[in-house]
Amino acid sequence: MSQGRRIGLLVTACVLVLHGCEEPPPAKSSPKPAPAFAHTTSAPSTQPIVEMWNGGIYLAGIKPFLLFTAWEDGTVLVRRPVEPRTAPHRQQLFVGKASRADIEDLLKISQKAGFFDPPIKGPLLYVDGPEFIITIRYRGKENTLTYHGGDPKLDQIGPNASPSRAKMEAFHKLWAAVRAAIKRVPVTGLSEFKGQPPTFKR
Repeated sequence: MSQGRRIGLLVTACVLVLHGCEEPPPAKSSPKPAPAFAHTTSAPSTQPIVEMWNGGIYLAGIKPFLLFTAWEDGTVLVRRPVEPRTAPHRQQLFVGKASRADIEDLLKISQKAGFFDPPIKGPLLYVDGPEFIITIRYRGKENTLTYHGGDPKLDQIGPNASPSRAKMEAFHKLWAAVRAAIKRVPVTGLSEFKGQPPTFKR
């Protein structure tokens, strides 16, 4: 085999490996060295201002697990896969930092979307379906919403249903707006978190 062909195969193999394993970067900027706080083994002692949980699977013995949480000082815990196709509850928690401005944007978007005055108090769940819980604390207000997070199946809701189709659609749009805002928060300096995360409370 010629040297040029060997180099070509090696480059192709490297591209395939990277493509199969890469995860979307948390931000477009170049990775920055993890600051000292990212090696902490304990979360801030204050109450988080944003929490998102997966409710787990009771019958499978999977307890609720944290997906995302942020504190007022910008400290963030986020769950990310370290290997492809890792079950969500087995993914690793990382600690990093978000700017206070980005956290404030998330809170403002959530408030504007109606998080503290939702069209339906909830929870909105399917039998034996997934469960996601978001709690936000902002400017003296606190609310928790619970949703299956999937297709609201609006076409299956009759004209006399309670809650109504309009309210179900409004709730779904509210949830989608808040969920998207959480995903957009740029988190830098990610490092494996080895401490005790916040406790889930219903």
